[in-house]
Amino acid sequence: MNIYICELKEQEWKSPLLRAAMRSGLLDSSEAEALAQNEKKLQNQREHLTAWLLFQRVTGEMYGIQTLSELSLAKTEQGKPYSRAYPGLHFNLSHCRAACACALDTIPAGIDIERRFPYKESLMRRICTEKERRIVESCESLPERERLLQALWSMKESVVKWNGRGMGYGMERADCTRWLLRYVKNAGGISDKSEDRNPELCMLLRQTPEYTLAACTAAGKVAFGDWLEAVQITKIGEEELCASWL
Repeated sequence: MNIYICELKEQEWKSPLLRAAMRSGLLDSSEAEALAQNEKKLQNQREHLTAWLLFQRVTGEMYGIQTLSELSLAKTEQGKPYSRAYPGLHFNLSHCRAACACALDTIPAGIDIERRFPYKESLMRRICTEKERRIVESCESLPERERLLQALWSMKESVVKWNGRGMGYGMERADCTRWLLRYVKNAGGISDKSEDRNPELCMLLRQTPEYTLAACTAAGKVAFGDWLEAVQITKIGEEELCASWL
């Protein structure tokens, strides 16, 4: 799996982003002008446009794609995008206010990147299985519970994006017990035997002060450690990304 990340840190991003979006074909001149005049809408579109610019740059480097139309993009009934022109290309995109990310693989992949958020008891009870809830509640400190809840959210979202079922599938049905146990110091003797229906699923988790990243794929009989070591993570700066279309 190849993962690409663009952290949204630039202060002067509006004009470079709009120029890059037009040159790449994501926006026409009238759409770019309308966004330039609507500060709030442009802010809301920043993540979406940057994520697709990131994906377009990566597919350009890997496949020589000049425009997204060459991929002949479509969506499954559940809404997961795929390429009709390149059926061997499996990809997934995600974005938040802190960063954008995309994952590319030769088999189905799921990825989620989320800005760090405060711990919410109601959210934990809504998305967790009973075992996951017990693991989170076993944490002695609020920061640790917060860290695990954030990890759980991103892991679960990457799973429902990987299997193509989306958020409507229900986060509580994506059991991530065995992966959560890798990141908790004291699980109170809780077994790692989860109700996961995808026992060969491999999961990557990275947390920074700004965001949480999770990505998964069914790596078959490949050992988890070998798969994890083979994952390539590349960061591309926002300024560099926009300059790709100058």
